[in-house]
Amino acid sequence: MSPADVDPTALQRLDRLGGPEFVVRIIDIFLEESPRKLAATREALAAGDGAGVAYAAHSLISSAANLGAGELCELARRVEREATDGRLDAIPPVLAELAAVYDRVHTHLQAEHERWRER
Repeated sequence: MSPADVDPTALQRLDRLGGPEFVVRIIDIFLEESPRKLAATREALAAGDGAGVAYAAHSLISSAANLGAGELCELARRVEREATDGRLDAIPPVLAELAAVYDRVHTHLQAEHERWRER
């Protein structure tokens, strides 16, 4: 797990907005919804549905940005951009990189979830 996977200042910003319970809630939403968003991106790509890929990737962008997962956010933007531009053949390597970063972010946020729950 890299410290760069999630910017702690993003979690601190969420804390200032709504307290530790709010941080836990936002992390919960990410942990629950992001696997479906990633799966939807893969499914749309397998179906050759560029609009579906772009839509699913876009939904990951805001989730990742809210939690300070900058690299994940940027990779999702790349997937969205390639899909929007009709370059579906360019997406698989980016999506593979996104999946690896996603796994690290997910693990990091599970640990953060526990830490923030204890506050």
